[in-house]
Amino acid sequence: MAIQSRDGKRLVATASDPAMFLFQNMEYSCIHSAAGFGPLKPGESGEAVTRVYFVEAGLEDWHARMPADMG
Repeated sequence: MAIQSRDGKRLVATASDPAMFLFQNMEYSCIHSAAGFGPLKPGESGEAVTRVYFVEAGLEDWHARMPADMG
């Protein structure tokens, strides 16, 4: 999920893999992302990758970069 500046030159974005939920609150200009671990039994643990981006770039640049970062 990403929030792009009005001029389209900057964005803040977040990504989780696997993702449980994404939420964008436009009133306060914030975004939330949480990792989903699937069904875990008591005592089990899980692992997820989460990235937060604050970049001087457009959405196209971020979409191209994100898959490699989440790998």
